[in-house]
Amino acid sequence: FNSSIDYSYTFSNFHLYGEMAVDKNLNTAMIYGLLCSAAPVVDLSLAYRRIAPAYQALTGNAFTENTQRANEKGIYAGLSIRPAYGWQIDGYADFFSFPWLKFRVDAPSHGSDYLLQITYKPNKQTEIYSRLRIEEKGMNPPADDAALPAIEQVMRKNWRNHISFQATKQLSLSNRVELLWYEILNTAIKKTGFLFFQDLQYTPANQPWKI
Repeated sequence: FNSSIDYSYTFSNFHLYGEMAVDKNLNTAMIYGLLCSAAPVVDLSLAYRRIAPAYQALTGNAFTENTQRANEKGIYAGLSIRPAYGWQIDGYADFFSFPWLKFRVDAPSHGSDYLLQITYKPNKQTEIYSRLRIEEKGMNPPADDAALPAIEQVMRKNWRNHISFQATKQLSLSNRVELLWYEILNTAIKKTGFLFFQDLQYTPANQPWKI
């Protein structure tokens, strides 16, 4: 079983929220957050989480870097700006650490995640965005036979450019180009990759099928 208590409070343009939880072995989990409309075109968000390594919740659902809701501490800050009609700039920074071992990481580790996205929607039919994401986290070194291998920091950079267009009520198109840079820091291991796709979807009116 799990037990928890949560709260939320709104004052003017600020919204505070949080939850504290415990499992049957008294392992704890908590998250605290703040949402703020700093201006009509600016929104801010902050979130802090701390979840014990041994915490268990079969149906737990929380904002975490880990797939499992356990073994994590972190702080997140996000910003959204709408400088002009049709334009939106979104960004965040997330700093996290894992106090105990995890999948493919045989020691405590830490990392960070940054994202910046610029979106342009001149109308309801068209959306264009460019996104840059940089993520760094610890991982076991490849092919290391040491009893206690040192954790390597792995950096992954993605740059995505995407266009979607509703040509007619029945026909929609989308196009994406994405570049990837992968590097194990302090080593000579570096890799690159790319993705390109063109997607077309045709949905005839009053018909139960689409192509």
